[in-house]
Amino acid sequence: MIHIICALHCEAKPFIEYYRLKRRDAGDLYPIFIDRQQCLTLTVSGTGKVNAAAATMYTRGQCDVNKSHAWLNVGIAAHERIQLGQAALARCICDISNGKNWYPQFVF
Repeated sequence: MIHIICALHCEAKPFIEYYRLKRRDAGDLYPIFIDRQQCLTLTVSGTGKVNAAAATMYTRGQCDVNKSHAWLNVGIAAHERIQLGQAALARCICDISNGKNWYPQFVF
């Protein structure tokens, strides 16, 4: 199963439409959308790292999750030289609130 976390509904909307995802339960703390085959979930977290972490843990608690599942945080970001609409992979993630940097590993 693949679990996608998006901060904003506008980021989630293309996935919801393309995969024909349906909202799981209107009473969910964070909106969780799921496909008919139950192979893909998408959770809208709200902005910020605390919301992303909380929504991820909420999704984990609401779904039957195991170690083979993939988790993706998909969203929009700004860059001074990349054109609007151009896709990019981040090779360095800088947290300006604490000055820490992360360097994601690409598995492909």
